[in-house]
Amino acid sequence: MYSDRVHACIPALVFDKEIMLFGKNIPKIQIFDRIGANQILKEPIELNMVRLGQEKSNQINFLKQILI
Repeated sequence: MYSDRVHACIPALVFDKEIMLFGKNIPKIQIFDRIGANQILKEPIELNMVRLGQEKSNQINFLKQILI
């Protein structure tokens, strides 16, 4: 998938699709760095699903700590 919308790329990446994002001065570009997709503006990429799983687990653990 090729898009100029961050919110279109996020779900596609999560569902294991190859994505390339187009644009300049994208304010939310840092979200891709965190999940290992920092090359999204340079070439089509796919997520490392193991890393994504680890990020999900980290988020769940963090929420458990602050909510329980």
